[in-house]
Amino acid sequence: SCNVINRPLRSLIEKRSDRAEVIAAGYPVNPAGTNNGRALTIPGMIYQFASNPRIVRRSEYQNYFPSFLAKYQIRSNFEFQAGFNRGISRPPIDNLTGLWVVNENNQTVSAPNPDLQPERHKNYQARLAYYFGGRSPGQVSVAGSQDIATNFISSQNYTAAEFGSDDPTYSGYTFVTTRNDERMQKTRNLDLNYNQTLGFLQSPYLRGINVGANFSRTYVNVRRNNVAPWRATARLGYAYKRFNGSFGLVHAEDKPNGNYGQYFGEITKYDLSASFQLTRWASLYVQGRNISNVKDISYQSPPGVTEGQQRALRNMNEFGANWVFGVKGQF
Repeated sequence: SCNVINRPLRSLIEKRSDRAEVIAAGYPVNPAGTNNGRALTIPGMIYQFASNPRIVRRSEYQNYFPSFLAKYQIRSNFEFQAGFNRGISRPPIDNLTGLWVVNENNQTVSAPNPDLQPERHKNYQARLAYYFGGRSPGQVSVAGSQDIATNFISSQNYTAAEFGSDDPTYSGYTFVTTRNDERMQKTRNLDLNYNQTLGFLQSPYLRGINVGANFSRTYVNVRRNNVAPWRATARLGYAYKRFNGSFGLVHAEDKPNGNYGQYFGEITKYDLSASFQLTRWASLYVQGRNISNVKDISYQSPPGVTEGQQRALRNMNEFGANWVFGVKGQF
């Protein structure tokens, strides 16, 4: 199959007046804080944000999305499939257009980039799966995928000269904007998955047990925030007459979380859920997330040291366990 998308973007905005211009016009401004430099009165805001000529920005691109999927039935319950597709990831609209956000305390300017292009992806995937039948349904599978991305969108800092600003007001400011990274970014993923209901057990009290596990290995050729190289999940469930419940865990290894040297620590969290059918239309349920109250911890390695070594505590968040109790009705 092949799809074509043509996406035009036309934005109409007004250039913001800076702090000095607003003060010169006789309007008071906020001297500090997040909104420093912003007018404090409605007439001042109208002057600051709506008095300059409008700027028209236009961006347009056209893309083709070919895709292919093939499946081979080795046996009735054993299959292999492989496929390929192309796609894009469009930049958020506020990365393309909008007003400059000036922070005079930190001397930074956050600016949109109207020339930002979408990320382009080529995805290859293959999967081998075996399905259990009879009284013990389930499946075991292994899947591999590779995503090759170009034009990857990332945040970048520039000097005023590098950004192209000739306004002397911002000559010493740092301009923060998004750009397309010219490097090719490759992501490879291997997934092992198993889940099954143990209906082959003889006891009627045990036939409702179901188990599941997933193991995922991810490789990236460029350091990327919030991508863990190893991740595993497991679940134990049980169903008997009107009762249904499950207990699960999620484990993830260290993953980057900021500039080099900053990372989110290894973590394992436990979840629980249960329900009891009162009538044909109503049931009681309980859901618990992070029931052991595991803390979210991030670390920092010193400059010049390999990330993960000589770590020091950077941040610790304790959100507590989350419990939900309720009555569910179906009509």
